[in-house]
Amino acid sequence: SLTYRYLPLVLCLFGTIVWAMSMFSSAQTAKNIQAIISCIPIIGISPIITSPLFNTNSTVVAAHSLLATCLVILLLRTNSKWFAAHLEEI
Repeated sequence: SLTYRYLPLVLCLFGTIVWAMSMFSSAQTAKNIQAIISCIPIIGISPIITSPLFNTNSTVVAAHSLLATCLVILLLRTNSKWFAAHLEEI
């Protein structure tokens, strides 16, 4: 229960901190780190939320959307298998 509650929050906070720290550098590596973090669904939620304020590439937003959709589909399949297994016990 602790993992499901706090792990996504910790990952989001970690992604936000790394993304914000890379904003202070003008190197191309920092911009690549920002793009990679923004593409990852849970870790990159803060850059996507703030994308109207900052100049975010539309390809990065599309990649984030695609990966988040894949993650939701995976979680729905896992949840339905778990629910079906427990429904047979009743």
